[in-house]
Amino acid sequence: MSRKSAGNKADDNITEKVRKMKERQRQWMEERESAKHSDAAKKSARSTSDSIQSRKKRSETTGTKTNSLAWISKDDYQVSSKKPGGKSSRGASRDLKSRESGYGSPPQVVNKRNLDSNRSGESRKSETSIAGYDDGQHKSTRAPNSPISNSMLNNQTANGAESFNNLADKVAERLQMKEQKRQELNQPVVSSHKNEKPMSNHVCSGCNNLMAAPHCPVAIIPCGHTFCQICVAEYPKCPQCQSEVFSTAPNTVMQQIIEDFRKKQEKERLHQLEEQTRKYVEEYQNLNLRCEGLADEADRILNSMESITEDMLKEKRVARKLEKENSDIQNKIKELELEYHQNEELIKESSSNCHALEKCYDEEKDKLTLIEETIKTIRNSKERAKIMIQNIAPNLKLDDTF
Repeated sequence: MSRKSAGNKADDNITEKVRKMKERQRQWMEERESAKHSDAAKKSARSTSDSIQSRKKRSETTGTKTNSLAWISKDDYQVSSKKPGGKSSRGASRDLKSRESGYGSPPQVVNKRNLDSNRSGESRKSETSIAGYDDGQHKSTRAPNSPISNSMLNNQTANGAESFNNLADKVAERLQMKEQKRQELNQPVVSSHKNEKPMSNHVCSGCNNLMAAPHCPVAIIPCGHTFCQICVAEYPKCPQCQSEVFSTAPNTVMQQIIEDFRKKQEKERLHQLEEQTRKYVEEYQNLNLRCEGLADEADRILNSMESITEDMLKEKRVARKLEKENSDIQNKIKELELEYHQNEELIKESSSNCHALEKCYDEEKDKLTLIEETIKTIRNSKERAKIMIQNIAPNLKLDDTF
């Protein structure tokens, strides 16, 4: 009976241990779920604040870096570039003036950020942090903000795809605007070629040079034909009608017409140069905005990668800890199973012993019953013998005799 009670006690202990392990595992799962919810709320608040700050920073950067071009009167054809602060940019003015006068080379586009180097450096940093992760850190408990939710990852991926689609749409619109401006700028060029045709009527037929200084137009008297003053000095007769030259006079009317036409042509050329410069400036600003937008997007992606890397390292630590706990639990389960089988063997042995003892008990009980019946029979015989002795010899005392 003592062995049977010991077996029942062992079963109760095993059941209690299993119940405690299940309770501890349930509490740990509840803590993990609460940590996930708290981390998701913190991350959403942090992402909202980061997006607001990035928008403010982007608007400030756009406001400080957009150049308002003030084009002065078109008679001077000078272009000045002013910053929002009010100070004039002498370098930009000299660059535009050099384009007007000496057809200087266009300004070089200077990148403020070396995006590739930053991106590669950050990527190497993230990869190094992942590769150098210490798997032996099992002592750290799970932090409240360690898990990353799949919904947040999906939202970040959707936001990244949407931002790239918006950037692509903006680039397509800018390309269409550039093409329209390019077509508009090509139209004045055609008109300038048309305006050059009347200039051929003011060319000296002798030397085929435009009758402008030093080839000023001179009228021959008396025929009235006009040639440049260099050709008139070389020929004693009119090259056209071969009439004798009595005197010459400057053709001021033609000279004024040619001068006005040259001014008009120069004005159109400077206007075209102005439009071309404006086009390049707008293209530069658009490219600069695009670079800044892509750089901000790259920074956001790098920050997201760093956050994902940190969360991944935390999840790895948690996974290692859980693996260790599972290994310990498996070892305990094996020990308990071994103890359980041993107890089963002891229970079987105790049961067989109980059956043997019960059999012996029944045998002894039968013997006792037989002895008691025998004693009862003997006592009855003893009483009969005593009665017979008293009848035969009443004075005989049996106690004294025996």
